[in-house]
Amino acid sequence: MDYNGRDSNNSTKNHSGSKSRQAVASCVSTWNQGVMKPQRRRCGTKKWRLCELKMKSAQLILAVDTSTPLLSLAIASGTEILISIADDSTLPQAQKIFPLIHAILAGLNLQIEDIDAFAVNTGPGSFTGLRVGLASFKGMAATLGKPLLGISALDASALAAQVFDLPIAVIQNASRGEMYCGLRRVSVDDSIAQIGEDQVCPPENFLARLQSEFGEIEIVFAGSGAHHLSSTIAALNKHWRVVEEADSLVNVIALHAGRIVQNGEYQTAEAYYLKPPDAKIKITS
Repeated sequence: MDYNGRDSNNSTKNHSGSKSRQAVASCVSTWNQGVMKPQRRRCGTKKWRLCELKMKSAQLILAVDTSTPLLSLAIASGTEILISIADDSTLPQAQKIFPLIHAILAGLNLQIEDIDAFAVNTGPGSFTGLRVGLASFKGMAATLGKPLLGISALDASALAAQVFDLPIAVIQNASRGEMYCGLRRVSVDDSIAQIGEDQVCPPENFLARLQSEFGEIEIVFAGSGAHHLSSTIAALNKHWRVVEEADSLVNVIALHAGRIVQNGEYQTAEAYYLKPPDAKIKITS
């Protein structure tokens, strides 16, 4: 099973995957007069008991991604995504994040105290969105005395590529004709190595850098920006290829955070902006 809910032959599955995970639930969320109402699949008592045992056998990770206008949450247990939820409504993320948290917990009959660790996309991405996600999860983690893990969007996209021991060029959409760009190498144990400095720049600058530094070495491209540039990438170098875009980075973040917590090695989550905000305060004397 990979980070996107697909098996080894790349056939697409529901986030719940196997029968036991289907029992846990596929959460379909809709806004009704401003109130989030989660729905889940009906299932028998025996299946729900099995699901409860699965949740108790591994740490529960609640992850959030507020780096884009699509606010998404996921709960993982061990190597499985139990439930995920997303909302792209026009409401400010600060207004909808806690109703969404309530909805995803209700989808599994959980309380916030049942969560063992929290994980957040640290960016780069929307300045306002990143602050909302980090502040909300920092507050919950501190209140409950639980770990908070930060995973960058560039690292998560590299993990989602499911490619090992090759350079992975991650390109994410930014603004003003620029992209967030970074190089990663992922080992089979999912450890991530950064190659060189990350940058925010016009995509042609990043591609020129790769041509100069790597020549005919195979490079895998991942991320939302890479897919927008797929024809350009293919034309520039026959050794370059673009992998399928991740269905949801929040799933990747939740699963990877579970591995990090298990190993007991993590740092405090901090926002990774890569560039100054577009909006600036002008101070006049």
